[in-house]
Amino acid sequence: MTLRDFQSNDIVDLEAVVNPRDSSTRKELPPVNGTPDTIGRYFNWKSETVMSAFRFAPQVEHFTTHHKELGLDSQKILGRLKKESSNSSNDFAMIYRSQRLRPGYHNETHVSLTAAQGTKLFLGGLSELYESNQNSKSFADNNPGKLQQLTEIALFILTRHEQDDWWNRRSIEDQQKRPIDKVWELSQQQARVHVLASCRELGITPEEFNYLLTLDTFATPLAQSVENVVNGTPLQDSFFSNTVSKPTFEWLGSDKEVHEMFFTLLGKTARAADFMQIFNPNYYRRALIFTDDSPVGGVLSNVGSVALAYEFHQFRPQAAKLFGWLKEDGSINWNAIGVGKKFLRDFALPNIELGVGYLKRFNTVEGGHVEEIVAALKEAVA
Repeated sequence: MTLRDFQSNDIVDLEAVVNPRDSSTRKELPPVNGTPDTIGRYFNWKSETVMSAFRFAPQVEHFTTHHKELGLDSQKILGRLKKESSNSSNDFAMIYRSQRLRPGYHNETHVSLTAAQGTKLFLGGLSELYESNQNSKSFADNNPGKLQQLTEIALFILTRHEQDDWWNRRSIEDQQKRPIDKVWELSQQQARVHVLASCRELGITPEEFNYLLTLDTFATPLAQSVENVVNGTPLQDSFFSNTVSKPTFEWLGSDKEVHEMFFTLLGKTARAADFMQIFNPNYYRRALIFTDDSPVGGVLSNVGSVALAYEFHQFRPQAAKLFGWLKEDGSINWNAIGVGKKFLRDFALPNIELGVGYLKRFNTVEGGHVEEIVAALKEAVA
């Protein structure tokens, strides 16, 4: 099936768009054939992507060396990322230890990859703020070590960005078989203890953690999310549900403009890094889906979309409605699974574009690759 055939069904062949511009060595992977269950169950993220084909640690070291004005320590940044990624990975395993089914898409690897990519975006954004905004420059110059703290807080939030959403969900099947699971409840309590320990180490409060997580709620416009955090707008279903105080963010000083700049940077970073997952080779890898009602020869899709739909099917079927993946009876329409033009136009591309400039400032070559892909995808959905 050609790219034109995909587009006639309102589905874009990501592999055809990304591969010619992908700098990784794992290109033209053979299609995966099977049922949605088979494909979804064995999905895994590839650590080498269009964004991370270059060695990550030397990139960070090169950036901090060439931006000494920011006062950043590359080893502390890399150490924090490794520590918090490991912490979140361990908690993911602990949380789902009593469950038969666990998220296979929004899992610990997804979080680690998002955080690694977010590191690049956040650092690029910091340098842009420092150079373009006098208020930001004065804040950094007058508070030595502050940008280091903000960076480590950002990495912590990125490694925990699914904590209050996917990682507090049991599968529908597990809930039906065991409505009350004391091990699950204990695991959630232990996860909160572990998250709180990192909060204390980094100098943020539970209330502040709750609010910073909301900056990645892509269903809410970023400007509105930032305003809600600045104003301490009451939250619903927060991770630390027993908090009652408004966040103060004393570590950001008293200048509200500085608050808004940091929250906007973190929000752009989290949203862009989260959506850049569609450039992962195993996300855009072609998949042939076979079901009882699929046409002869199967339905051509991509592995990441099938894995996401399979996770929706297990944990929150109604969420698939947003992408047009539901039948009238509420079940998953496997014949419609794929990266649709509406998804790219309304969700993925606007969020990815939030971070392209930051990535180019961090690494011009890597940022240039992503910029080319975004341009090609825009042309594909036009």
